[in-house]
Amino acid sequence: MLQILSLTTPIYLIIALGFACVRAGVFNREQMGVLGQFLLRISLPCLIFRAISQYRLDEVLNPGYLAVYVSGSLLAWLGGFAYARWYCRHGRSRSALYGQAMAASNSVFVGYPIAQPLLGPAADIALPLCLLTEVAVIIPLTMALADASEEVRWQQSLLQSLRSLFKSPVFLAILAGLAWSASGWTVLAPVQKTLTLLSSAAAPVALFMIGGMLVGQPLRAAGQDLGVLAAGKLLLHPLAVLLMLWLWPGFDPRLQVAALVFACMPIPVLLPALAQRYGLAGFCSAALVVATVLSFVSLNTWLAIMPFLKP
Repeated sequence: MLQILSLTTPIYLIIALGFACVRAGVFNREQMGVLGQFLLRISLPCLIFRAISQYRLDEVLNPGYLAVYVSGSLLAWLGGFAYARWYCRHGRSRSALYGQAMAASNSVFVGYPIAQPLLGPAADIALPLCLLTEVAVIIPLTMALADASEEVRWQQSLLQSLRSLFKSPVFLAILAGLAWSASGWTVLAPVQKTLTLLSSAAAPVALFMIGGMLVGQPLRAAGQDLGVLAAGKLLLHPLAVLLMLWLWPGFDPRLQVAALVFACMPIPVLLPALAQRYGLAGFCSAALVVATVLSFVSLNTWLAIMPFLKP
């Protein structure tokens, strides 16, 4: 309990700093968008490439892990989309973002710092697999549905999203990392140092941006939806991955535990940046903070009962 608290407390402090700076007028909410672009286009791609390129290709592309994590995440995505679309009667864009919120984990900034001390090398391998799932499957699906109008078929929007995927810095970083991993080459020391410096900026920039986007966000008006999104991410996603583990148990037990641990993590910091174009960055930031705070309790509970849940 104390170990996890020591790992997560700095996360909350940086979020609070971002909120305080925007509230005090040091920055404004529009400037948080600039930070989001830096995160998406520069810092996060560097972090992803560095994480993938340091392992062999056969370690990164574990078929059992990918089958379990992708299918479990898709189940959670469908749950979030169905709730927003057919129960709340929200539009397609908002519903797709609800699916994204329930199906993608904060793998980099919360998951990895917690999972690595607990799982060691298994966390190093699981991290790029989680990112690959989110960037190559969950995010394109979300963008396809979010960009489709009520009159445009989602299949057409999906094709457009897949075409634009190859212009995404995050996806290109994954492809470059996989290619470098397959080559067996070693990254030159000056390049590695540059990647490390830029990667280290990702976490504080993302968390500061989240805090800044919270200023002026009416939390009470969206209270029910915030609670449902947090519960869906912290309960539905791990349960969906656990179901897939029971159906597909035949791979490294350490990676099985890693899949469940990463699924327990809260909503990713990338979501508010993606939601900016739909006018939902503030709401998604609020949902992220609620899920991150509640994850302290849910994560400890999952870790306590995890030994009894092994397939």
